[in-house]
Amino acid sequence: RAARAGAAEVEAVLKLMPADASMSVVVVDFEKLDKTLIAVVKGIKSDAGFTGVLADLKSELGIADWIDFTKPMGMALPTLEAGNQTVFWAVVPGFAEKVKTVANAKEEEGTWHLTFEGKSDVYAKAKSGYVVASESQEGLAFATKEGKTLADELKARMDLLANRDALLHLNFDPLRSMVLGGIAQGAQMAPMFGMMLGQKGGGDPMAMTAVLGGLFDGIKKFVEQVTYLDIAVGITETAGSLTLATGYKEGEIKSYLAKQKPASSPPMTEVEDQPYFLAMGCHFPGGESP
Repeated sequence: RAARAGAAEVEAVLKLMPADASMSVVVVDFEKLDKTLIAVVKGIKSDAGFTGVLADLKSELGIADWIDFTKPMGMALPTLEAGNQTVFWAVVPGFAEKVKTVANAKEEEGTWHLTFEGKSDVYAKAKSGYVVASESQEGLAFATKEGKTLADELKARMDLLANRDALLHLNFDPLRSMVLGGIAQGAQMAPMFGMMLGQKGGGDPMAMTAVLGGLFDGIKKFVEQVTYLDIAVGITETAGSLTLATGYKEGEIKSYLAKQKPASSPPMTEVEDQPYFLAMGCHFPGGESP
């Protein structure tokens, strides 16, 4: 099954990451992914100034030069509402020796406070073959607590990681109130958007307002009931693949989907192999689907 894509190494980092972070990312081989992204951008625009994601990370994170980016790595935002508490789980060979080379490094009960010139402070701790690091003590405390892990959360859908480069996991429980607030603001502006679209497109402003109102209502219903969104990404220099998976708490959507059968035929089988092509498919269980 999926974490078997990097097998034990991928599962090792998943077992360290808390399941209740607002957003979590797992990258199987960051160095390989970064080189691919650079090649893709240059393939689109040969003189593009894009130098990769790792270059930015290394310019900001003090211990980035120590990390083995060919090994599976985890990143998480405990919450999107409380400042910069990004957490990293990474393989750092010789960490115990390297921290001693940092001027003014302080250690207390296994937690290191490291300062780097021109970069953010780092709070770091070795755990189960990985180094857990954050720019804040609160972020590190969140990352090293006991409880349900991302490995537990993803256990039933680990196939998402098969032959993919990265997985993004959004946990909607801590996000729900913030997202619903944004939707409520958007819904209040629907009449204005409807008038603008109607005037510019020559349509009926009232009809456009009704369409937008229905759209916001549908999004609101989705956000109220969804529990997680997983996005699995695979990319090469010539192709990319994306898989979305969602889960729902007890409610109208979950009970409806439980009664449905899978799509009767696989989508897009009639599409021929072309030099350039983007395929998007969506199966709606029925006209009355919530």
